Amino acid sequence: MFGDQNSFVFPLRSGPFAFGGGAEQLLPYVGDHYKVFDCPSNRGNDGNADYYMSNANFYTEYELNGYLCSYPGTTRSLGKVTDHAQAAYVYDLPYTPGQAGRAHEGGINCGYLDGHAAWTSDQDLGPLGTTDNTTFLVE
Repeated sequence: MFGDQNSFVFPLRSGPFAFGGGAEQLLPYVGDHYKVFDCPSNRGNDGNADYYMSNANFYTEYELNGYLCSYPGTTRSLGKVTDHAQAAYVYDLPYTPGQAGRAHEGGINCGYLDGHAAWTSDQDLGPLGTTDNTTFLVE
């Protein structure tokens, strides 16, 4: 899919919070159905440029994992991921338990690198807010 056609490099985000641009690069791989980036329970990110997908004229409601995105000057490779079934690439935002505006209580929706999507409970999320959330990543 994306990796096969892009030298096994993760989508490029123009900046740390440019979720829309990263999501937009994935549209051809979901049949241009931009609504896959819409969570019916989420409050929405309309008006926030970080979430804007210009080709779809739509605001994504998911974050793309910053540890798994390429940035200008930084290329991240799919080959460095040791377990695609454990590596959440897209997920509800905000994701931190108890954070204001969180769409779901008790967990979040996640899309994983192996292509499956699942509800992930807060207990199964693992450590949040640390600099080493990358147990699935070999640097």
